[in-house]
Amino acid sequence: MTDARFPERWLNDRRISRLSDPAFRLHVTALVWSVGNRTDGVIDDSDLTLIPRVDTARVAELDKAGLWRRERDYWVIVDFDGSQTTSNELAMLDNLRRRERDKKARQRARPKPSEDVPGDSPGDGPQGLHRTGQDRTDQARTGTEENELDGREQEDWPEVREPGHLFGEGSWLDGPRRP
Repeated sequence: MTDARFPERWLNDRRISRLSDPAFRLHVTALVWSVGNRTDGVIDDSDLTLIPRVDTARVAELDKAGLWRRERDYWVIVDFDGSQTTSNELAMLDNLRRRERDKKARQRARPKPSEDVPGDSPGDGPQGLHRTGQDRTDQARTGTEENELDGREQEDWPEVREPGHLFGEGSWLDGPRRP
């Protein structure tokens, strides 16, 4: 999709503010038409009739205002290159969008890591099934694992208290000590 721009500086441009309404309409509509047809501001005499809802008799007014210039058998919108996107720039943008679209399509076509593909997970067994319920594949449980943690016996752990007792008796949370 292409677009034409109406720069803010044109609000104070005497060439534009002195135009008649039909000439202004021709200028703006011709800009949009030229961008859309990628003519880079070049309008053939035969193309003037293709620009919708304009009075082509107002071309002389645009020429006199210095907004359009006559070249051999066509008209040139004078400030086109400085205010509009050229056909070369539009072609580059089209290519960039196409490459991005192709890249996204390739990314969507690749299998996602979250999909279960047999043999792609470290926990997969020979048949590609996930092993659940076993912590160790090389040892059986002895029943003493619950009493050990990081090589320490359970006795080394502090005493478990009822809920509400965050710290031991006499801690600062219990309030002042009473004799």
